[in-house]
Amino acid sequence: MLIADWVEAGCASGVESRPDDEDPLPDPVFAIDVKDTDPPGELVEDLLLDHEVGFFFGDGGSMKTTIALLIAGAVAGGYSVLGRHVNRSGRVLVVSQEDGANVLRDRLQAIARGMNWDVEHVMSRVAFLALAGVSLDDERWQRHISDWADAHDAELVVFDPLAELTLAKENSNDDQKPLIRYFRNLSRTVLVVDHPGKHLEGKRKKDLLRGASAKIHASRFCWFFEEKPNHRIGLECLKMSRMETPDPLLIEYTIQANPVKRTTWTSARFDTVDRRRATLDDACRAIAHQLTESPGLNSTQLKDTVIAGPTDALTYSKAQKLMQDRGEIDFEPSGQAKLWHLTEQGQARYKSPIETLPSTCRAGRAGLPRPPCPQSEGRVENDTSQAAPLMKRAAEVGRETEVGQAGQPGLLEEAIELLDLIPVARA
Repeated sequence: MLIADWVEAGCASGVESRPDDEDPLPDPVFAIDVKDTDPPGELVEDLLLDHEVGFFFGDGGSMKTTIALLIAGAVAGGYSVLGRHVNRSGRVLVVSQEDGANVLRDRLQAIARGMNWDVEHVMSRVAFLALAGVSLDDERWQRHISDWADAHDAELVVFDPLAELTLAKENSNDDQKPLIRYFRNLSRTVLVVDHPGKHLEGKRKKDLLRGASAKIHASRFCWFFEEKPNHRIGLECLKMSRMETPDPLLIEYTIQANPVKRTTWTSARFDTVDRRRATLDDACRAIAHQLTESPGLNSTQLKDTVIAGPTDALTYSKAQKLMQDRGEIDFEPSGQAKLWHLTEQGQARYKSPIETLPSTCRAGRAGLPRPPCPQSEGRVENDTSQAAPLMKRAAEVGRETEVGQAGQPGLLEEAIELLDLIPVARA
């Protein structure tokens, strides 16, 4: 018998022969023999790396899920998003154990409308697996998701939030590594939405990603979300493998809500904001706020109160000059002092939030309680499409009250509430 035959037969050192149906393990390849392939790319320019695993994380209310849906819609429709180009479009799967499919559908539809996308096209290419009891610890669920993504050639799979999709111990690398391995084996871009750990003084942002270090080390891109004033969100890239880390993003959003179903969005738009312009705008708002609260401040008082906040002296000076040039502020001379106030134009531009909110957000009449206001979701504007049916119902309720049916519980309250709900079109 030849030595080669003897070794192949598994007779060397008692090694058992490999079963015929077992796939052979790959052999190492010398560097000079490695074949040229396309280099790793970006699914969404400066946001998501192609066929890699990444994380969105931040505190509650920082709109992680909403921005994930925004990106999902852009990938599905092939639209640029936040000034970034989508390099390849395709179907998207969103696996959510936090929101129901109807909530996700309404949000995605509002986003598509607000972004002026083809709503039907986008909606037909984003699929939801929502509140279905998904457990990423269960191999059946893993295969089910993987099989769907393969069958529909999904470009992007979103998992939201990780903590609700697994029982794996957050602080155990041994528990987290199988999850990361599963995400990688999906062989497509995977976006995982997660919450941060405890905010401790001196702790780096990248160390806030909840739980084991395996997640941040294994991810190829990672974005930290932070809620900002004036309907804005800050995004900071903490990791972007194989390329220069992108600059932070500042996103401004405008959301319109249905005046009757106040938790339902009708339109949502998201745009990036130049940080220098945003800083100047924030300074203008700070000046307007001080002059609204305390009109007649002299120059020193106004400057001192504004720069006591986040605005520095140089930005304050630029903002004051800009507002004066635009006719938004003016002063009355008083001896050698200047007493500053907002002009009518300034009052119109910098209305207080309570004035710019729809009637559905204001305090009810007669001390009636109000449901939570959608103000927390951003700048909410009136949708006047419901005005006619609201007026009709208000009139019906009023007539019923007049003909002696006021004994019905809540009838008068309904009439009052309906009158408050009728939106007024803006000039």
